[in-house]
Amino acid sequence: MIRTDKKLLPQRGLGLSDEYPAQPNMSTQTPSKAATTPAEKAPEELLDDQHGVYGWFRRHQKKLLYSVGMFVLLFFSVSGPMLATVQDFFNTPRQMQTVLVGERRVSLTPEDYDIGQSLANRVSVLAAVMPPINVGDGGRSELGEVYAWLRRVAITEGIDVSYTEVDRALEMLKEGGSVESLAQLARQYGFASLADCRQQFAEAMRIGTLLRLQTLALDNSDANIIKTIIGDREKITLRVATFDEKELDEKLKAEGGMSDDDLRAWLDGKEKPEKQRLAVFDTNRVALSIGALLFADFDRAEWADEYLVDFEVGDEQLQKVYNIEKERFKNEDDTYKTLEDEGVKEELTKLLEAEKVIGDIHRKLSEQRAEFSKEANDERIRCIEARTAAQNEVKTLEQKIESGPEDATLLDALRLEKEKLVALEAAEQAATEAYNLVFAGFDFAAAFAEMVKDKKGAVQCAFAEKRNEEQLGDLEENGLGLGKWPASRNATFHARKGDFSFGAQRSEKAAFVYQVTDVDVQPLKPWEDLQPLLEGAYFTEKAKEQAEAAKEQFEAALLRLAKAQIPDKVKEIESQRQSRIDEKLAEWEEKTNSQIADAKSKLADTRPGTQAQAAWQRKLEQLEARLTAKEATGKTFAAEVDKVLEEEIEDEALKLHKAVLVEAAAESGFEVEDIGPLPRNVSSRPRFDKRYDPTTVFMLRSQNELDEGEATGVVNDATNRRWHAGYCLKVEPLSQDDIERREFEQLRRGGGFGSFAAAWAQRAMSQAFTKEALKERYVVESPTGTQSVPGPADDGGEKPADDGGEKPADGR
Repeated sequence: MIRTDKKLLPQRGLGLSDEYPAQPNMSTQTPSKAATTPAEKAPEELLDDQHGVYGWFRRHQKKLLYSVGMFVLLFFSVSGPMLATVQDFFNTPRQMQTVLVGERRVSLTPEDYDIGQSLANRVSVLAAVMPPINVGDGGRSELGEVYAWLRRVAITEGIDVSYTEVDRALEMLKEGGSVESLAQLARQYGFASLADCRQQFAEAMRIGTLLRLQTLALDNSDANIIKTIIGDREKITLRVATFDEKELDEKLKAEGGMSDDDLRAWLDGKEKPEKQRLAVFDTNRVALSIGALLFADFDRAEWADEYLVDFEVGDEQLQKVYNIEKERFKNEDDTYKTLEDEGVKEELTKLLEAEKVIGDIHRKLSEQRAEFSKEANDERIRCIEARTAAQNEVKTLEQKIESGPEDATLLDALRLEKEKLVALEAAEQAATEAYNLVFAGFDFAAAFAEMVKDKKGAVQCAFAEKRNEEQLGDLEENGLGLGKWPASRNATFHARKGDFSFGAQRSEKAAFVYQVTDVDVQPLKPWEDLQPLLEGAYFTEKAKEQAEAAKEQFEAALLRLAKAQIPDKVKEIESQRQSRIDEKLAEWEEKTNSQIADAKSKLADTRPGTQAQAAWQRKLEQLEARLTAKEATGKTFAAEVDKVLEEEIEDEALKLHKAVLVEAAAESGFEVEDIGPLPRNVSSRPRFDKRYDPTTVFMLRSQNELDEGEATGVVNDATNRRWHAGYCLKVEPLSQDDIERREFEQLRRGGGFGSFAAAWAQRAMSQAFTKEALKERYVVESPTGTQSVPGPADDGGEKPADDGGEKPADGR
């Protein structure tokens, strides 16, 4: 309905006038009130919706409104396509890239590029339905264009996707995640809406279907698997000469024939480090004088006033000792009394108190011995200090003589100081021996007896025969009566007569302290234990000596026989000896003269009497002295050149080992065998070292890269004690017969990392769908006038980097 504002309507517009004549009342009825003239009517009463100028519009307003609405809808719905049609009619069409699908060439559309770029921005999101591909050097910047090509190819091939499958794929992604609805999944993936998400997934599935269909043509046959395994691999055959030192060792041991006297003589000829390596020494053997307090008779009251004042045993300390001494409280049924059981704490407390008393006695005895030997010790220390000072003076004089010119005064001083040092070393040795006698002469038994006089449980015992660790472990034997001693190893660390124990010791029945009355340092083990050990070491050494001799003989034979094959080459190398020596000597002489000239120049620039002047003078004298020793320097260079020439001849001889290996082996006791043919990488097979002999294992682990005819020289297998030398007899391509079933199945099934077919498809994705490969496959043609324009970025994804990739002329 059209609304009118009556207040704004002019009266004249309605055909009315202020002079409108009054009309007579034609009614025969008498009005109840006086008739109202037009001039007296209200303005609203003068309007008529059905008559006048606006009446027609009022009567047809519904038709007019429907007509206007239909016109607007029609205009806006068809104007865009109509304008585009008109524009296309008058303008030249935009040119796009084209692809050849089969025998049909089709043109890409702007939509292809938009969708391709959108998919490229969401590659990681769409990976579940669209396998990732490698587009080549361009990377992400060209991925959108490649997807555009693939989309157009898929459409041309008739590939379409059902939205039912799209929804099924989205449902699977939803179930694998933490979202509750597909709409929430779409938002999580960065899509504007679920519809946008479904459309993008549909396009990705279209391209993914094309990719998978093309990979179905890959060759996954057994023949191709074998071909892939073989590749460019090779198998080699080696000819190897071997000397087995371990086998010789076992042979010598089996033959035997060594007497005890021979073994003793052989051992006596060894130095101490070698004897230690052979483990022929027993632990130190010691004789002890022991002072002890028996736990059973210990009375705390007798020691309380002097040794146990303020000494309290805490629960934590009791627990620690209980854990160590738990065997004391073992019952007959193999159970143990607990710390809370009657008598356990009391016994442990007595043990700790006795140990505390013995510890204090040990400290007092040590103080008495130090006082007893003080005079001898002071003399020993004085001799040590004097000898140390003389040693330092000798070092100082030697440094002065070495850094400066020859000085007779310094040489005389050095000679006198060395003579003095010899005398001081002798005095130190005498003082040390005197001190050791005094140190060992301290009367431990008398001092201990005085400290424990009239005390219950105090006992003394001793044994004169020297004992090792095992024998010291039981102090109950020989009437000592102290029980087992778990820490008996402590006593074997003493190497000097007169030593005291390392603090208080604890045995099964007593706490005690001891003095070492005699010691045998590093004695040999008992002969019954030593004999089999020495025999094994003796024959091992003899086998090693024979192997070393055979190896040297073999190397000499190889070199001699090989040099006989190339006499001209050897003569050529040896003829260069003097020229090389002269060249090195001339270079050295030139360098030395240059340094002398530089030293003279620096010396001229320094002030006389300064340290710099003295230093440069010494430097100049050293250089001039060096130059006068030209003959000695020439000998040094000659030795260096001889070594280099020898190495060069050996390198040339190595090339001829294949011709002389068998003859040289026969001369020196090496055995020759052929290994293979085996794949170069056979060592990577399971249980390789168990399936092949030691020679094969070593050579095909360390020498498997040899070319045909190339030799190894003499090499050592230290693990198996073998010497080897060989060369590559033959190199051949790997064949089907060289492939093990295990290797074939591992590649076919993938060993838990994807089957051969899956790996082959993945390889195809990374190689067959690069931009260049697709260009060639589909003969992609770009319109004239293409330019580098960055692709559009989707708001919902990552913006690809612009590397100037080729884009269509329309900018898409």
